[in-house]
Amino acid sequence: MKLTKQCLLYLALVATAVLTGCGGGGGSTTTCSLTNFSFGSIFKQLVVGTATSYIPVTVNAVSGCTNTYSAGGLPAGLSIASDTGVVSGTPTTVGTFVSQVTLSTASNSGHGNSISTTVTFTVIKVLSWSVITGNSGLLPGPASLASVGGQLYAVVSVLSGSNWQPQLWRSATQGASWVNTSLAPPHPTGSLRGYAAVSDGTSLYLIGGISSPAGALVTTYANTVSVLTPAAPVPAWSTPIATPFGTGLAYSGATFANNTLYVQGGTGPSGISNALYASSDRGVTWQSLGNLTNPQLTGHCLVATTDKLLALGGYGRVGSTTTFGNFDSLASTSLSFVNWSVLASLTPIFSTPQAMSCAYVSGKVYAAGGSSGTGASSAVYSSADQGVKWVREPANQNFTARYAHGMAVHNGKLIVVGGVNLSGVPLGDTLVGTP
Repeated sequence: MKLTKQCLLYLALVATAVLTGCGGGGGSTTTCSLTNFSFGSIFKQLVVGTATSYIPVTVNAVSGCTNTYSAGGLPAGLSIASDTGVVSGTPTTVGTFVSQVTLSTASNSGHGNSISTTVTFTVIKVLSWSVITGNSGLLPGPASLASVGGQLYAVVSVLSGSNWQPQLWRSATQGASWVNTSLAPPHPTGSLRGYAAVSDGTSLYLIGGISSPAGALVTTYANTVSVLTPAAPVPAWSTPIATPFGTGLAYSGATFANNTLYVQGGTGPSGISNALYASSDRGVTWQSLGNLTNPQLTGHCLVATTDKLLALGGYGRVGSTTTFGNFDSLASTSLSFVNWSVLASLTPIFSTPQAMSCAYVSGKVYAAGGSSGTGASSAVYSSADQGVKWVREPANQNFTARYAHGMAVHNGKLIVVGGVNLSGVPLGDTLVGTP
């Protein structure tokens, strides 16, 4: 049976359109043929507990026609008004929901048609940030943070004259108060910056770094790993362990997964590295891993998920593509096969990719703060699918702009300390993010 002209469907701005039926009959009738129906973007991000409303776009509505809207697969807490098509309500469940929204039109004599569009709703839970007001004692400055043996340890680079001197601070109160450990740092002389700090839950590792006091003619790159085990009879830093990192590295990414320490990329005397090293014996011996697809990055963040490493942000080169300055990049590798692939390159994901911090908690990867080379950012991004898709978390006034800060997972929460603000002033506050 041939369709009448009134039933021909042309859809220009909708991702999915379905012609579901046409009325018959003869005589004098009113034509009610729809040719366009959408909700603007077919991807909508919602927040649990926050009321929302989306208004559909309908083209060529005809007097004498009745439009009826319906929807299937909407997130819990949302409904659609059958007469206006407004989708509204307060979402209650986190997840991704692919919904089919349908608009049907007809005249009294039954002439009309229906078209549908698919809308993907992503419902997230806002990462709630709070400021700890009782964090007395912690000196401001660029910082690294780790959760070790049930306590928080912050390595803060404190500016003393023209040198950045590393200090170790400890908190047994979830970051509410801090005390200086009074331990001699692993590099007691010179100016140490750009080290990577990582914890395996029982020990804290400081890896590499750069010693370059103001006015120095020679920049020294550390080629060592120093270990602190607070549970030892006398807590103290180990004698720095020599590593095979060439002539030293700074601004590398580091993380711990599968009982293994990983160090990736960084800057050395020969430029930006693409090396990936792994150690399963507390930093004593190291193995070079990966292949030519290793991302050549520095100033980035390395984080482990359930089965992948993600190298986030920084700048440098991935594959054959080189860029100078900001480089928004994302690469991942299976922890079993160590085979890197670029998930996103040259397409901005993070607006401020340098010196940001990252962590994995409650099934999500978080990337927070950072710098574009000038200034600082208050942006926080999250990914629930190991880095394939990212969303920017709603702004929170308690997470103020910063870069070169420390962030760690502690008791199921994100703890952030220190860093540098928009004006280049060192920070000494402590923030708590509850997923």
